[in-house]
Formats: sequence, structure tokens, C-alpha cells
Amino acid sequence: MRRADGWLAGTALLVLAACAPIAAPGGAGQGAAMPPTLFVAAKRGNTLSKVDLATGSEVLRLPSCTNPH
Repeated sequence: MRRADGWLAGTALLVLAACAPIAAPGGAGQGAAMPPTLFVAAKRGNTLSKVDLATGSEVLRLPSCTNPH
């Protein structure tokens, strides 16, 4: 059971780190905010889409591997 707990803790840490905002070193780029963006993996179409959340429109679609997730 301890091994499963360690795996779960490691996975949770990885997910949280991936969701954390990335800061530029030295505070560079403070004035330019990135627009809210969503990336969507489509399993049926084998594509990865970038959606601008401010407008709700798809701004980019790229082919991906089979069955992305």
C-alpha cells in the first residue's frame, strides 16, 4: 500500500507542477499577460486544438498521435 501512496503523491505533485504558472526570470515580461487558453486532445480526430477562451474560438489545430490523451 505504501508504494501506491507514493505513486499517487508523485502523480499529484506532477499535475500540480504542470498547472502552475511559469514566471519569467527576473520579472521580465510583467506587462504582457498571456490570453486564457485551453488545449483539447481529440481522440476521434487524432488532433490537438488550441482554443482562445476569451473568444471561444479554435485558433490552431494540429495532427497528433493515435488516440491522444
